[in-house]
Amino acid sequence: MKKLLIGVVALGLSPLVFASGMAYAPAAPLAPAFNPSVYVGIQPGYGLTNWDAMESNTYDTKVENSSGFAGRIYVGYDFHPNFAAELGFTNWFTKPKVLVGGEEEAKSSGFPWALDLVGKIKAPVPGVNNLGVYAKAGIGYLNSELKTTNDVEVAKQGGSAVNVVYGVGATYDITHNIATGLSWTRYNGRIHDKNDEGKNILYHDLFALDLCYKFFF
Repeated sequence: MKKLLIGVVALGLSPLVFASGMAYAPAAPLAPAFNPSVYVGIQPGYGLTNWDAMESNTYDTKVENSSGFAGRIYVGYDFHPNFAAELGFTNWFTKPKVLVGGEEEAKSSGFPWALDLVGKIKAPVPGVNNLGVYAKAGIGYLNSELKTTNDVEVAKQGGSAVNVVYGVGATYDITHNIATGLSWTRYNGRIHDKNDEGKNILYHDLFALDLCYKFFF
């Protein structure tokens, strides 16, 4: 009888114990709230001017120094977890030159450079903490020009033009404020040889390592 009484009491108290345990169970951690932020960054990397696309076996044309070290600096604003706007300046630290028959025919008078204003669409990678991917597109101003060594206007190619800029990348948040990543960006420039059936668009590429710092206010 005594054992039966103890069993009934234990059975009656068990729902209360279970409810009490549920009441004091630790809550699951909440995802951090999104905070809009201003960010700045630098993208050192390898740049292609793609001037070597004008090489011709027919005229024994060869382009040298068409690729090498390049870099971009930028400032942006994260106004949504999936959207940002960014302003950047890119410089290709190489001066392409054209050889015709082994003789220097034309060269760049300065380093090619570009300004860009792009919008970015971002998304996290499922199942991987702090890793995200993005695509970007916008407008840019590309300045890249080759002139003959004696400044004859006839051989002038390229120049400056406003055209589209686009690219893709991946980012990894090292800390709340610091991120790194990899990216590819293409800058379309001047359309030349307009009188020919085939129109050539000058374009430059940047493959870069990304280092970014975010300011939260």
